[in-house]
Amino acid sequence: MSAKVVFHVSSKSVESYQQKPHLDLFGRIHKLIEARGGQVVATARDKRLRNPSLIGWDGVLDDGNLHIVENGWVNQPNVLNATIAYVRPYWHLDAQGVLCNSSISGRTYSPKRVPYKKAKAFFQSLRSKHVETRRSRYGQKLEFEELPKGAIAVFLQGDLPHRQRTAYCSTEEMLRAVASGAGGRTVVVKAHPESDPIPAMETVHRLLEEGYDILPTDANIHDILSTCCATVSFGSAVCLEGFMHRRPAIMFGQCDFHHYVETVRDVARFPEALERALARKGGYAQYLYWYFNENCLSLDAPDFDQQILKQFSSIGFDAQHLGLDVPSAVPAPTKMTSLAQTISVLEDKVRSHDGVDSFVISERIKTSHGSDVYDAILNAERVVVKIFHVSDPVTRVTAMKQELDFVSQNMAQGPYQVNQCKMCMPEIGAIAVSHVGLQRLDKLIWRASRSERAHLLHQSGAWLSAYIGDRHRTGPSRALKMMRKLEGKSLSAFTKEDRALIDVAMDQLWGDATGLKGRDVLVAATHGDFVGMNMHVKDKVFYGVDIQGTSWLPVAKDVARFLVWLRMHEPKAPVNPTFGLCTADIDAICASGLLDLDATDDRAVLAFFIGENLCSRFIEEYARPDLRWAIRRALKDYLGSVSGNGR
Repeated sequence: MSAKVVFHVSSKSVESYQQKPHLDLFGRIHKLIEARGGQVVATARDKRLRNPSLIGWDGVLDDGNLHIVENGWVNQPNVLNATIAYVRPYWHLDAQGVLCNSSISGRTYSPKRVPYKKAKAFFQSLRSKHVETRRSRYGQKLEFEELPKGAIAVFLQGDLPHRQRTAYCSTEEMLRAVASGAGGRTVVVKAHPESDPIPAMETVHRLLEEGYDILPTDANIHDILSTCCATVSFGSAVCLEGFMHRRPAIMFGQCDFHHYVETVRDVARFPEALERALARKGGYAQYLYWYFNENCLSLDAPDFDQQILKQFSSIGFDAQHLGLDVPSAVPAPTKMTSLAQTISVLEDKVRSHDGVDSFVISERIKTSHGSDVYDAILNAERVVVKIFHVSDPVTRVTAMKQELDFVSQNMAQGPYQVNQCKMCMPEIGAIAVSHVGLQRLDKLIWRASRSERAHLLHQSGAWLSAYIGDRHRTGPSRALKMMRKLEGKSLSAFTKEDRALIDVAMDQLWGDATGLKGRDVLVAATHGDFVGMNMHVKDKVFYGVDIQGTSWLPVAKDVARFLVWLRMHEPKAPVNPTFGLCTADIDAICASGLLDLDATDDRAVLAFFIGENLCSRFIEEYARPDLRWAIRRALKDYLGSVSGNGR
């Protein structure tokens, strides 16, 4: 029986979505599917499908059909989320989410790869449609309003960023930080046209009474953008419209266009972010072209139908599955990009492997110096394919398969599982494993309440305990060896202040490492890269993904890696941290039985590996300002909570 396409829209739009301008994409898909003999059904969107903290959607989507959710926050293999991508006629049709939660957030932006002439022409077309007409997505005042030149423009979004848990501070904290760090500039504030303006304006008036130079306004956004020096918001689409005016942007929240904005996670860092933003010169045309043309779906695209069918096929719903009278294969563009050529070559290699009947790559998920990871359909099943670019890929692939096969004996069912090896292709350095996209654990942790967060951390530790099983022993910590390796890393990019900080930390760690010499610690066969992004959750089942070959490591090192990774990506710094990290997080994950924090040895070993990982991450991620500041703060907190032994 053929699968249906099921639309999940607001209850008031179920009968009329084809006539709603804000649901144009749904109308276009309806015509496409029905014209080819398929079935389309519309239903009222369940409120759970927009809940950012929800892990599973039992009884709503598990029916074998293809579901498209308006403004959804659903990450499930048979679901696509859809909404306007800030600017018409562009849309998100995304398996991960939409807007701030879209998969664009995880992609790499390289301006050198953007064709400048095309970007320039596209930029001019955007200005013609939006800037010169003074039009925006929401209705704007026709009357011109004169505003202070060089002001900082803050665009509020009501309570939405806080309900979605994507804001890094409160509205008042953001406004106070901007007003305090404006450097003598007026701060112009505009409320969102569809939100209740009263709470925001009450905050504005409180700050006005305190003497801050703030000007509330309901002016046309293009009048504001034409005179301001920078835009500020939690993640407003006005940022992208500001790019059309060549205005830099500063975000106090999560957004999927973070590649070309300054992100403020600590309100005290706003002046630094403003300085960096104002120093930015150009590049807006290239970024806007990359964002919209290479990552979004345009209703005006000449190959719109083919793009839709390819998107459906990428999650396992090809034409045959949907009962359409068109071939499932979508012709590739005649002129391919280098990535497209790479994918085409890899597809040919995999198709030539024994046991492969069909193979199509949907997209590249991740790339690094040693490997690439792809989302693909292998023999009509959604899989993740990892291909190694190392000197001995055969050994790496074989080791990965052996480890997966071994742990799968005990972790194929139950609350703690791993993805399964579906096909091993050592001769081309590739391995295909089951796809368990679902919800990434780190994102669930950041959005969770305090009690939910403790539960997720505890379960993470329990997963690692299940993975280790009886493969553990006592052995040396190798702390001094790790310090020698750490000391060999280059600090050439470090500022004088950061070099001084790392010197203090290294001195502390050398003393701690010397104190661990001769002590045995708990060593086990562990995940190899145990961090939040490599753990996924569905229906209370925890899945470990991206399993490496067998890695014998001190258990405390894996725990430290997990906690440090959370801390360096955490929107807010913890209060009263332990070893620079959230005390409740440490307690929760160790309470699973991994470590005994009441035991002096376990506590000392964990403290060392947290410090070692913080230093290592600080050096490795120094080129990324958004991570650099978070690790720097954690490292300072770490040094403040350990007593110095010194070298």
